[in-house]
Amino acid sequence: MSEGKKATITSSSNIHPPKICFSSWKLNTDSPHQNNNAPAPPNARPYSSTPDQTQDYLSCKPSFRVYTKAEADCSLAIRDGQVVLARFDPSDPFQHWVKDERYSSEVKDEYGFPSFSMVNKATGQALKHSVGAHHPVQLIPYVPDILDESVLWTLSEDLGDGYRALRMATNAHLNVDAFQDSNGCVHDGSIIGLWEWLQDENQRWKIVPHQVEPSSIYNQTEQVWDYLGLMPSVRVYTKAETNFSLAIRHGKVILARADPSDPSQHWVKDEKYSTEVKDQHGFPSFALVNKATLQGMKHSIGSHHPVQLMPYVPGILDESVLWTLSEDLGDGYKAMRMASNTRLCVDAFKNSKGHIHDGTVIGLWEWLKGANQRWKIVQHEYVPSSIHNHTHQVWDCLSSMPSVRVCTKAETNCSLAVRHGKVILARADPSDLSQHWVKDEKFSTEVKDQNGFPSFSLVNKATGQIMKHSIGATHPVQLIPYDLDIHDESVLWTLGADLGDGYRAMRMVNNTRLNLDAFLNSDGRIDDGTIIGLWEWVKGENQQWKIIPY
Repeated sequence: MSEGKKATITSSSNIHPPKICFSSWKLNTDSPHQNNNAPAPPNARPYSSTPDQTQDYLSCKPSFRVYTKAEADCSLAIRDGQVVLARFDPSDPFQHWVKDERYSSEVKDEYGFPSFSMVNKATGQALKHSVGAHHPVQLIPYVPDILDESVLWTLSEDLGDGYRALRMATNAHLNVDAFQDSNGCVHDGSIIGLWEWLQDENQRWKIVPHQVEPSSIYNQTEQVWDYLGLMPSVRVYTKAETNFSLAIRHGKVILARADPSDPSQHWVKDEKYSTEVKDQHGFPSFALVNKATLQGMKHSIGSHHPVQLMPYVPGILDESVLWTLSEDLGDGYKAMRMASNTRLCVDAFKNSKGHIHDGTVIGLWEWLKGANQRWKIVQHEYVPSSIHNHTHQVWDCLSSMPSVRVCTKAETNCSLAVRHGKVILARADPSDLSQHWVKDEKFSTEVKDQNGFPSFSLVNKATGQIMKHSIGATHPVQLIPYDLDIHDESVLWTLGADLGDGYRAMRMVNNTRLNLDAFLNSDGRIDDGTIIGLWEWVKGENQQWKIIPY
């Protein structure tokens, strides 16, 4: 530890975390009923990019690992809202960062080094300057299209072995520093802040692409399933329509006609952090995790917006997926609120006639005493053995099959991926599991197209969903849950003859006139986030595809 540097900040990551209690406005069960399907107010979104847009932007960019010379076995990560060092784990999404250089030519430091921002892929938050020297760095929601110098950093010249100082773009005298403990060491849980340059190893950093072995990602999925598979399935439903259950459709949380054989209506109420995290009234927290998709229900971006979904990581305390239930409001129904803000309640958004229906979107709203804000979480009375086995069988099957990458001749640096329930092109990143597909040829001898080419299906390894034909030409393709044993021609595709360099047309098996097409933008180009649909054959490079092993 350099002379004059005080070890005033240490980590408590190696001890049992303290109980967390959030303060918020008390649920008022006496407020008058109002129509809670009114449109969101104009200022509901505090910044120009929505979180979905930000996530789309980030997900298409390669992941980076950030680590210090002082402890190369740890990586920069987010834990409980703080930037820390964490034991290196490439399957931990909170250790994946985007180095966004969009303002690099516009903003440089005093030495002429280009600026960039560091954005966490799991949270969508940008690393922000601290309030000053010797203070921890901060986190704020990242807005790509707003130039905010408080999230811009630069790297110095090479200080040896590729390590560099990481500094504020606006003040290169303050450097990113892994705060040492009283013994002068950094470790799992060390807090990250700013300090004057002292030439220490804990001020020297590398930013390198993540090199994730697919097996480690598959292992994480298997571990999550093993964890969830031991827990009972619960049904979640609202007093407003007891014949519907909480479910997932096309990447959204909705109400669906109650069907115990539908895996997406089976949830786990995970109370892992119930003793550590309580709301202001002392009610214990829990996460709701879908058994079909292994996704946790996440808070929305604010009132009047739909809830979100994110991959569930049981070993990481993430307050954004924690909820609490109120006191009993009658007949066992309770309000379901954010653990960190009990003013916002889970709400089944009514249609223009004030009704709930199959497909009703679930979001957050202030408490209005509505029946559509009162919920029950009960164990499924009868769970067919197929439900217990279905998801596990799907993940076992997919994980045992080789991954393939799907790319178009129009933009070979992008790969077919799934984002927010849509099939798109994303910047190629082998560490992104949603870019890993299975080419399932189980019906290839049984089903062929009119030209005799064998059929196959494409199944996404991250979501367990299969790519389905669109509703017609010029429309996006769809996604549905993968079923191992059902012969469904709406998910079968064929490849045409070689068109050169191994590229081929990919067509519907039962209508080879409609081809898989990366929809061009208004400038006739492919972008990160380009939607995939069907189109008549026009010989475009955006209609020519390769399916290759990873």
